Amino acid sequence: MKKRLMLLGLVLALVFVLAGCSKPTMNVEPQDDGSLSITCDRMYGSGVSADITVAEGQTLVFTPALEKGTIYVRILAPMTDMETIPDPENGEAYFEGSFTGDTAGRVDVEPGEYQLYISTDKEKTTGTMTIVPTAVEGLDIPQVLGEDNAS
Repeated sequence: MKKRLMLLGLVLALVFVLAGCSKPTMNVEPQDDGSLSITCDRMYGSGVSADITVAEGQTLVFTPALEKGTIYVRILAPMTDMETIPDPENGEAYFEGSFTGDTAGRVDVEPGEYQLYISTDKEKTTGTMTIVPTAVEGLDIPQVLGEDNAS
């Protein structure tokens, strides 16, 4: 009986250890409404690119819900032709900033298609964020000043 209990205890301990060892993940999924949904689970030091389209009269609204960590966003200038494909990690950014916690903000951009580079730092980031092209008229969300255009 003691051997069975000890074996059961070892099996349960192994299950708990393996459950805690899942890989960090970051998913960026385009939605049907043109928005992007970002989900991070203990993600650190990694990034992905995604495209988003902003129509006339729209702005980009960022709504983070992060339990821990920071999501960095680089909005690259729109691609005008194959000669001007932006470098997501090192190219010139139209906007560059970070989002933590749950404070929403907006970034005003001209209409067009933009490439976003979404990344995390060395700190493990957990939570979600949405990026939604939204009509500017009547919007009561403060504009975010990025690192390059902070006043």
